[in-house]
Amino acid sequence: GNPPLALKNLSKNTVLLKIFHFYPPAAKVFQEKIMPSLKKSAVPLIIDLRNCTAGEIKEALKVLDAFIQVKEFGYLRQKDQTIQSLSCPAPVQIPDRLLIIWTNAATIGPGEIFAAGLQKYRNALIVGVSTPGLVGLQKFFPLNDGTGLLLTTAVFQFPQEKLWLKGVKPTIELDPQERNRENYLQATQRLI
Repeated sequence: GNPPLALKNLSKNTVLLKIFHFYPPAAKVFQEKIMPSLKKSAVPLIIDLRNCTAGEIKEALKVLDAFIQVKEFGYLRQKDQTIQSLSCPAPVQIPDRLLIIWTNAATIGPGEIFAAGLQKYRNALIVGVSTPGLVGLQKFFPLNDGTGLLLTTAVFQFPQEKLWLKGVKPTIELDPQERNRENYLQATQRLI
């Protein structure tokens, strides 16, 4: 199958990390195949989370843990109670580097937590559009007629702010007609 993420040099002074999903073994592939290359230089890193709609929150946090060290990263909550506390406890492996995240309306779930975490705790710059704020735990219930019901059982929030239905706001917002790769690259160049 296709790898969960891929790294490529865009130029001698920018690297692009494309994250397709956060299903296992994304964190293992990141540590074994991507990290050695990232540690070799400190050029700006573009992280492309466009269309990153799938995966597991805990897998996204394992990758995020290379970029930030935050004891109380956020929570999964049901109604008014915390059901799971989330953290990124490991020492930062990728310090002091400009991070630029590419988002679109299909950057949801674990991809959205990843983008929001880097924006909040690493001052990452976001290029693209606001994400929808659909970060939570979901459970699928199959029904007898072959259809099913997808139920959100918990939502993610940072210690002092909700992400649910708010999403990640971009540093540079692209207009609907400007959402091709070339426009993302041009907007990114203005930030480097």
